Amino acid sequence: MEVLGQGFALPLEDLAIAHNASQVYTQWLFERENRPMAFRQAEGTLDEQQLYQTIFHHYSLLFEALSNSSASSSTHATPTPQVPVGVLIQRHIEECNKVLTSFTMAGRLLGPSFSEETWEVLLKVLLGITDSLLREQPRSLTLNTEHSKMSESLCEHLLRVLFELWLRSNTRNVDMWNILQQCFNGWTHRLPVLQQWAASSLGLCQRVVRLLYGPGQGSEVVNLSVGGYNVGLELPADFTLYAWHRVVYLLNGPSRLSPLNCLAAVNGIGATSASGKPTSPDGNTIMHMFGAWLFENANSYPVDGYNDAQASAFGVLCRIFSKPQPSSRPFLRIYTERFYEALSIGLRCETSLPTILTHSAELFTSELEGVRMMVPDFVIGIRMAMSGHIRFAANLEKQKMALEDLHLAALKVAGCIMSLPNHFDQVELKEGWNQGLSKSASIALDGRGGREGEEVLAHLIRVLYTTDPSAAGIVPATKRFTSLKYYILEMLLSCLETETSSFNLRYLLHLIEVYVYEDVGFCPGLVGVVVKTIQEKMMTTQVPMDVALCAFDVLIGCAGLYEYVRRDSKNCARELVLALCKYVDELLLNHVHLTSTNPLVVRAYECMLRWTLAGQWIVGDQDCHLAVISCISNGIHIVERVEEHEASLAAPKPQPEKQRRWGAATTGSTVVSTAKHSSGSGNRSANSSISGYVKVPRPELLAIQHAAEIAMIRFSNQLGNFPIWTDDIGPRFEPLLAHQHYAYSAQSPVLNITGPVRYFMLDRRTIDAKKGFVDEHGPFAIVTMRDSNGKNSWKLRMNNRRDKTSVNVTRRNSLSSTNTASRDTLRSKSRADSEDAELSSAPSPTVLTEVMLNRRRLLNQVRWRMNAHRSLMPQWLGKNSVSNVFRILMAQMGYLSLENRSRIHPLRLSERLLAELEYLDDHLKDFEELIHGSPTGVSKDFTRFLDCLGWPIQVKSHTGYLGGLKSENCETTPYFADRHCEVIFHVPYLMRSSSPDLPPMQDHELASQFRGAALRDHVAILWIEERERMLNLLPLLDQNVLVYILIHPLGGDTAGGLFWIRIMVQNPHNNGGFARLVSNPLMIGPLADGMLVSRHALGSLIRNTAISADRACRQVTDSYMEPNATRARHIQDLLQTHLSEEPETISEFYRTMFAT
Repeated sequence: MEVLGQGFALPLEDLAIAHNASQVYTQWLFERENRPMAFRQAEGTLDEQQLYQTIFHHYSLLFEALSNSSASSSTHATPTPQVPVGVLIQRHIEECNKVLTSFTMAGRLLGPSFSEETWEVLLKVLLGITDSLLREQPRSLTLNTEHSKMSESLCEHLLRVLFELWLRSNTRNVDMWNILQQCFNGWTHRLPVLQQWAASSLGLCQRVVRLLYGPGQGSEVVNLSVGGYNVGLELPADFTLYAWHRVVYLLNGPSRLSPLNCLAAVNGIGATSASGKPTSPDGNTIMHMFGAWLFENANSYPVDGYNDAQASAFGVLCRIFSKPQPSSRPFLRIYTERFYEALSIGLRCETSLPTILTHSAELFTSELEGVRMMVPDFVIGIRMAMSGHIRFAANLEKQKMALEDLHLAALKVAGCIMSLPNHFDQVELKEGWNQGLSKSASIALDGRGGREGEEVLAHLIRVLYTTDPSAAGIVPATKRFTSLKYYILEMLLSCLETETSSFNLRYLLHLIEVYVYEDVGFCPGLVGVVVKTIQEKMMTTQVPMDVALCAFDVLIGCAGLYEYVRRDSKNCARELVLALCKYVDELLLNHVHLTSTNPLVVRAYECMLRWTLAGQWIVGDQDCHLAVISCISNGIHIVERVEEHEASLAAPKPQPEKQRRWGAATTGSTVVSTAKHSSGSGNRSANSSISGYVKVPRPELLAIQHAAEIAMIRFSNQLGNFPIWTDDIGPRFEPLLAHQHYAYSAQSPVLNITGPVRYFMLDRRTIDAKKGFVDEHGPFAIVTMRDSNGKNSWKLRMNNRRDKTSVNVTRRNSLSSTNTASRDTLRSKSRADSEDAELSSAPSPTVLTEVMLNRRRLLNQVRWRMNAHRSLMPQWLGKNSVSNVFRILMAQMGYLSLENRSRIHPLRLSERLLAELEYLDDHLKDFEELIHGSPTGVSKDFTRFLDCLGWPIQVKSHTGYLGGLKSENCETTPYFADRHCEVIFHVPYLMRSSSPDLPPMQDHELASQFRGAALRDHVAILWIEERERMLNLLPLLDQNVLVYILIHPLGGDTAGGLFWIRIMVQNPHNNGGFARLVSNPLMIGPLADGMLVSRHALGSLIRNTAISADRACRQVTDSYMEPNATRARHIQDLLQTHLSEEPETISEFYRTMFAT
């Protein structure tokens, strides 16, 4: 063996001898049958251990820098070719790597048979090899090319082998560990050393977490993973704890290292501190271990090169203090004070600010004592981040991405703090809080017309938040937390002009809407300023389509706050509606781009409609009337105009008569193509040219036309609006009429139904149901009209007097997703004969299309006066002449005239028709059904939340939509309805138990009833009071839920009334459409994931977000169709199924009209 050992020390030219010697030792170590006889005889004795030790000592000789003896070639008679030194050095390195692999395999395979002394020899050999190659060498040795190359090439492999075998040895020799620590700090000038230390510390820490905190945390083995190399070590528990402590503190401290190595060390500390779950280990334990190092780096004066390490230290501290702590073990005050002191400095430092904001999104939700006093510092930091003055040392593209990430991080933190100034309105700001405010005072508006616009905006906001000095309390208004609202709002609105990222702009718009809901109760003029700012952004700059759609959503959301707008910004609604009209007209003029811009037109119509229907401000505004009607009419006629434009471009010469006639037939076409009669036949055929083919308009044009028609219908209802709720008409009464041919006694026992309900199709779009009645006041008629927009009901009563006949009108409007709750009765008084003549004739269709003439005529004729039509009314009209009421009504509406025969078609009354009408009324509506999971108990906050979601309704007596609930299993539930949506909330805690002795959550039958009612729900709202269970509860829900809205009430004396919102989107069935929702969570709003909201805004924001989430879930499906389009298609199906044969003579026409 002595001879073999000398072979490892020969010069480089004789490296083949060392290679052969290495192979011999490898066979002896791992192939027992190839060992020498003496070796085999020594198995299990001290001699075997001595042989192992000798082999390890001989191996170490190979790791010395071997000399290059050029004189050796002269001894040969025949000279050999000279091998380059570089090639020899590379061969030497490869041989060393093989020996290191032999060391590793020896520890893994033979380690259990090694004695303690053998392990120490092996570790000392490895430690000596590593120290000789990796320690910082004198300048004379650094010139040695072979030594330098070996050090660089073998560094990572040496460290892997050393740390793995050191842990496998289970050694607790204090002297050995002390030597390792001393040597280790001599290697820390090399980056791989810090990376190996970080990986070893992390692997040991994860195993320790499992040992200390039980299953479900940490790992079963010690995983060493670095540089793509991964090995798992099964170590005894007691040694793991010992080795973890020793390995972590091998490092004397990161601040003494070079900048790059200091950064690697801090990152390693960060990974180790995050190895457990949020509550294990607690923050104090981590700070005991690493706090001194982290604060030393965070508080160090910024020096070139160390900025990244300082920023990383801030990031680790923010992550540690953002972890929720057990209530029994809060952070020690000394740690929180040092953290706040460091944070106050870091938020004003441009190099540390990006990292702090990136890792502080959950800091204000952690219920950390005193953290909300840092709000002023974060306001300064956020404004500085959004100012555009921070620069990153990278190329232009990477710098842009880094800035976008920084802005998004700043906006997320803003979403957590913007509700706090009102919550702590009487708290005094600390002295010197505005230090550094001048750096963030101006949001860059360069090149955007900006300084003047910035000053105007700042002045408007300053006026909004000007307080009366006489109303100031003990703390002056300028020193209260509420003074921060000026800076927050200015930042939000100014960033609308400066932000360039599409995603960030959408997130910013969500933030603005949430801020409006938070602060509008304290500052009513806020809505007008926000609406005006967004309006200018939309109308004066080119924004991406997704941003524009999001802006329309915000404007639609602000329409619900019209009461505040009316009080402080009277012209806001009018200016916005006129601006939207101009915006839509400009988009419609550009026919070429309608394929891509049609969603903007559709959403702009919806936004215009919301603000038009907000209050009664538009009723007396004639100029705004004309602008809205003109804008909507342009959308209704878009198909005709585009076809005329395309025809003029394709054929400059005049069109033939055939083409003009065909083109005229498309006027007023809706989503469902208008049909006309074929001569001499009861069948219908679609509009077609003379050549016989059907020309289908482009889908985007149909979408615009459909949106415009809906807007016109609702707008005309608004102008002639007299919405009535009565007890005897409504969505539940009319189907009952169809099934009963006898007395109906809901409220009055003397009410009699005198005949069957008659159904007509008007203009092939509207289903008209008419019925005559008699009560103690005489005859009256009920008219119910269904179209793509919903269902409307009118109650008409005639009173015959000497000189005049008046009509009492009661109307019930139950639009597709609309319920109103006001009552009124209008009596139409006498008009001049000229006015009567105008009412009896149809208006010219220059502005309103045919589909609108029906609705407009109906609204006018309910105010009809009979003086001009006495010839139609028999003088013997009595209380039981209900058929005459129906005939006079049909005549007055013009449907008995012969020229209108093609516009009205009786439908055959059948059970199938009634069933399909009931389906149309109850199911094809834009209802948003929501699930609300049950909490573990009913707290006062939860009860308040239910009250804010909507108003409670009695399921048994409710006449609106019930969402599958039945009075047998649910007595009351929250409900919400406005002009545009109706929401029913499924609350399992409010459902009745099948047995009074069973608690609700132990009733399995109740659970199945709830699942059945909530089967089609896409959104779940979860009230979770235990923060650590927020994400653990989601897999337990077996519903087909796509969006979870999680609400966590923050505890503590100062945080009461604040709620942390989490929004989780999942795709349980891997559907492609839902994947789009997962990748684009900002389709849901106004709330975004991670926001913090106050109690007074919680109910409305959660409700609006749930409605938005449900709508987004439906829109991403491939088969989604707008509710109005669905109703229109269903009405056409009814027409084809139940249409009577077309009468061929006049007598047949009138017979079908009045047949009973």
